[in-house]
Amino acid sequence: MRRMGGVKVDVEAKDDAYVVRIQGSASALEAEKLERSINGLIARRPERVVVDLSAVTFLSSLGMGVLVSLYRSLQHFSGTVRLAAPQEMVREALERARLHEMMQIFDDVQTALLIN
Repeated sequence: MRRMGGVKVDVEAKDDAYVVRIQGSASALEAEKLERSINGLIARRPERVVVDLSAVTFLSSLGMGVLVSLYRSLQHFSGTVRLAAPQEMVREALERARLHEMMQIFDDVQTALLIN
């Protein structure tokens, strides 16, 4: 049986930052789609990226790997990545993987955009 659902990724320029809105299940099967969107963003060399996780229902280890790749790529040109509004299950997974030690997690996108 094939798993239904999937992931949708939207990238929006917002002042001096980009907001990446991820919706749905970022499963291992969907990680490639997520990675393509993120790689397109990395090519723009943004100074600041906020990843909106509010509509993410599941984040696989491969999905987390894409976030780590984004973080490491932006570090090469002093960019930052912030995570925003993860649901409790997703936040717990991020913390178990210790991603909160490399990327700040904010309660909402607005706060992540405001704090320098």
